[in-house]
Formats: sequence, C-alpha cells, structure tokens
Amino acid sequence: MSLPHHPAIGTIVICDFAGKIPEMASRHPAVVITPQLPGRNRLCAVVPLSTTEPDNMMPYHYKLHFNPLLPHPYTNEYSWVKADMITTVSLDRLHFLRRGKSTGTR
Repeated sequence: MSLPHHPAIGTIVICDFAGKIPEMASRHPAVVITPQLPGRNRLCAVVPLSTTEPDNMMPYHYKLHFNPLLPHPYTNEYSWVKADMITTVSLDRLHFLRRGKSTGTR
C-alpha cells in the first residue's frame, strides 16, 4: 500500500524506481529529503540507497551504517547513499519498511 501522507525528512522508505531511474530499476530503500511542499501534496524527493559501492567515490556518496539493521530483504550492515541520483516521486511509489507480516509493526 502506498503512503497516505508525506513522510518526515530522514525517513527511510522503500521506493519503486521502475521506469524512473534506469540504474535503479526495482525497489530500493531511499531517504526522504524534502518536507511536504505547498501545492505538491503527493510528491516527495528521495535519495536512493544501494548496496553497490560507487565506481568513483565522490563527495555526494556516503556509506550509511545501520544499527539496528533494516528488515528483510534489506538486511545489509550498510548501504551507499547515492546523492547524485536525487529524484522526485509520487507517494504512490513509496512504502514504509515493515518488520514482519505477523506483527504488523513498522
């Protein structure tokens, strides 16, 4: 289910990048980087996270360590913030991380 409201800045969400960024053609964790903008209620700017280290390290890449780890299947100890791939997406592409179906907790 897509997000019903704009998440807070810094929230890690799952973003469906299919058809949006060729290098990220599937679902990936992403970090919300903008507040809700007036007149743009269903849009959100995000920075994708990737487990692939950048070929050429630049100042806009950052190795983000997780403690605690994100839920399955995103259980890597760290991800790379790919800030050169900032994109604006509809809230319909975003989903909250879920710890497990049995508990229903985030």
